[in-house]
Amino acid sequence: MPQEFQYVHPPNEWITRKCDLMHAYTVNIQASIANAHRPYLGATTLPHPHLPFDQCLYSGEDEQLRFEYANHVAQHRLLTVSFALRAYYLEHGTYPATLAALMPVYLAAVPDDPFAATGSMQYLRKGTGYLLYSIGPNGTNNGGTPCKNPRVARGDTGDIVAEVNQ
Repeated sequence: MPQEFQYVHPPNEWITRKCDLMHAYTVNIQASIANAHRPYLGATTLPHPHLPFDQCLYSGEDEQLRFEYANHVAQHRLLTVSFALRAYYLEHGTYPATLAALMPVYLAAVPDDPFAATGSMQYLRKGTGYLLYSIGPNGTNNGGTPCKNPRVARGDTGDIVAEVNQ
């Protein structure tokens, strides 16, 4: 996990030395990067330091960008696990009882769910198929009930589901 950083507020940034100003920007960017590595619901909205040229660095859309990033990560991880499940199925003729059975041959590790405070993607065998899902943007496990909106948006209720029915 990246080192934690705190924002630095120079007393008067317009008369601050260039090296102090660059240090303040560096620390603030590092704080943003560390925050981005937290789970979606564990991340915090960081105050911007109001340094010169902020409008070039901070769009004001941090929350939406953080959501979109977490959504893309969840979709990617669901796809990765789906491929591993398919490979397992082709070799064994059935899906595994748990995702742990995919390690280390098909997956190095079961990927974490970016929307969960802790834990991995949710997986259940269903008959000859399976139900694989992320708990989704509201951070609540809805038992695999998909979001109503096919294009998942911030604040949606429901889970992001990748399912195979056979």
